[in-house]
Amino acid sequence: MRQYMEQLRARGQLLEVQREVQARHELAAVTQAAQRRYGQAILFHHVSRTKLPVLTNIYGSRERLAEILGIAPGDFCRQWNQLASLTPGDGPFKREVGMPADLIDAPLSDLPLLTYAERDAAPYFTSAIFLAREPETGVPNLSFHRSMYVSDQELRVRLAPRHHLTLYHEKAEQMGRPLEAAMLLGPPPQVFHHRSPHQLLRRPHKSRLACGGAS
Repeated sequence: MRQYMEQLRARGQLLEVQREVQARHELAAVTQAAQRRYGQAILFHHVSRTKLPVLTNIYGSRERLAEILGIAPGDFCRQWNQLASLTPGDGPFKREVGMPADLIDAPLSDLPLLTYAERDAAPYFTSAIFLAREPETGVPNLSFHRSMYVSDQELRVRLAPRHHLTLYHEKAEQMGRPLEAAMLLGPPPQVFHHRSPHQLLRRPHKSRLACGGAS
């Protein structure tokens, strides 16, 4: 994601906000207004209550999505269906990725905690991807789950019936053990996009990570 952001910046297609914006409502409002007017990705350098910058709207256009996938915008739907039918390990983005050198341990409260809507009871992680493994087979699955921040020890996550994370959680409980899961923020674009194809929902034996070449 960082590499693609730098490509947008080099082409003059990245909006950058230097003044501080409020994490509660203002950042979301600015993002919505800028998307309607400019349609570009936005980097907020200074957000209240965090030292970290926030990148929004990077996947907000068909043209950018197509560029990331290496296809023409008009060919998006057909190519998307082909990506969804890949078998594990043959993803077009297959490559070895080293461990980043700038990883740090930090509590959730150090992250940007954004409140989007007027009726939101608390800040939410809205585009984070949950990575969990099927308790018996170990097959990993990626899924979006809007998660409300309560404290550094608690997130409240909505698990809809029949979704993979729900099924994994239920099976882990039946086996008498917790379900380990990771929440991915700002993952590589191929991981982000391979969460989405609905065809994979009907194939619980297939790893979305392997299809995206990120296993």
